[in-house]
Amino acid sequence: MCPYRSHATIGSCARRFTVQGKTDVAAAGLSKDAQAVEAAGAQLLVLEAVPSGVAATITDQIRIPTIGIGAGPRCSGQVLVLHDMLGIYPGQASRFVKNFMNGQQTVQSAIQAFVREVKEGMFPGEEHSY
Repeated sequence: MCPYRSHATIGSCARRFTVQGKTDVAAAGLSKDAQAVEAAGAQLLVLEAVPSGVAATITDQIRIPTIGIGAGPRCSGQVLVLHDMLGIYPGQASRFVKNFMNGQQTVQSAIQAFVREVKEGMFPGEEHSY
């Protein structure tokens, strides 16, 4: 993963994302780790670049909220870096990015579109998930 500060200044880190939990063994390891983090007292868990089915399973297995970044629609909540949400990045965006500024007149309306789509379960779709 890449630090988000550099993400905001140099653009998407798409070439450096490594999807976690692609095999059954790796998915089981993530699930075990999620349960251990919860048992240790975590208040929430961020799932980034995790297949949507694995993220859904983890979300169902633990009591704390999961926040997804490219982890599918079944997480408790979603995060999208503002620069990505507004299409402010050089080159090709990461798979999970959707430019909400497309078709909007103002930044405020783009943010409102993001909020609406998350609440209605429209974002992220499979095309924005691993």
